[in-house]
Amino acid sequence: MLRASLLTTALLATFLLSGQVITMLNPGFEDMPRHSHVPRFWTNCGPPGESPPDIQPELTFQVNLPAYEGNTYLGLVTRDNDTWEGVGTTLSQPLEKGKCYAFSISLARSLSYYSVSREKNVPANFIAPTRLRIWGGNDLCERSELLATSSVSDRGLWAVYTFILSPLEESYSNIVFEVFYEENILFPTNGNLLLDDASAFVFLPDCGAEAYGIQEDTNIAKEVTTTPAKVFSVREDNTLNLILPSLDYFSGPESLKGFISNVFAEIEFNAKGELVEEFYQVEGEKELRSGYPATHALAYALNAYPGEEWELVVFDQDKERQQQRVTSLKAVMDDWLFSYIFDCQVTGYDTALDDDTGWFYRSMANGLYLRML
Repeated sequence: MLRASLLTTALLATFLLSGQVITMLNPGFEDMPRHSHVPRFWTNCGPPGESPPDIQPELTFQVNLPAYEGNTYLGLVTRDNDTWEGVGTTLSQPLEKGKCYAFSISLARSLSYYSVSREKNVPANFIAPTRLRIWGGNDLCERSELLATSSVSDRGLWAVYTFILSPLEESYSNIVFEVFYEENILFPTNGNLLLDDASAFVFLPDCGAEAYGIQEDTNIAKEVTTTPAKVFSVREDNTLNLILPSLDYFSGPESLKGFISNVFAEIEFNAKGELVEEFYQVEGEKELRSGYPATHALAYALNAYPGEEWELVVFDQDKERQQQRVTSLKAVMDDWLFSYIFDCQVTGYDTALDDDTGWFYRSMANGLYLRML
């Protein structure tokens, strides 16, 4: 299994068996990209008279960051008229008073989010740093108790925020995710926060004392942040630079998922379904290579888990092109077996087998899915 992470696979398996996992519908905020609409199964919890949140990426506000997982994500903004956006949903069962839960979500800030200032009625770029607040309640959009507040998200990259939280006042059947201003500001600002890939709320019998060092009598929601490693950069001579972290970086599922989110975004096929070849250098080496840097990075990452079996599934509406993509990817991945030790099948998407399946990571925008066998 994957090495111990913030929430170990062994612990998660135990909690699943015990039934202490509380879920929500559409935790990845998947829907058709649109501005001023909330994803299915979510409710707009913003103030009356203001527009609802957005399903991103969507060109209206020039937001183009690829999804952390899946195809779309949620965009929330703060405004200079002292209003801010939020969404709410009902949980599969209540978060119980006095019990502790682990929860994680991927957050980012878009470096472009162009709209109109509500205070000055002029064009504005809503890019001030913001943070996430998580509320518990017993009706949609009810904010009875603040369960967790994130640190400020101020970079244009996805990061996984993990919280340990515990309702202290009562049990809650509903939650609200809302964006809020950074601390100690003198006046309200135009900012944004992107949300993707929310986890279940996982019950921690000892309040995470062993894994997180938190005691059950604390009322502080502890946060741990995991930032996906940067995989690609461009040198001054326009050569692509491939950055491979040490194998110790891949300490668990979230580290690997974050790395793969950057890798999948760089896997490029031509119109025939063939991988696009390019020149690149591995950081720290002088050799100029010709090949496929994204598949190099993928093979390197999977090599960190030699005992795991993986399946890389490729989707394309054109079935002939889908098969060509499979053939091209399989040939390149097989070539890396001479340099690395990993077990990864490459197959085409089969509706009968793959619809509604569980995925370790998926990028619907690029038609690439990864599952652990």
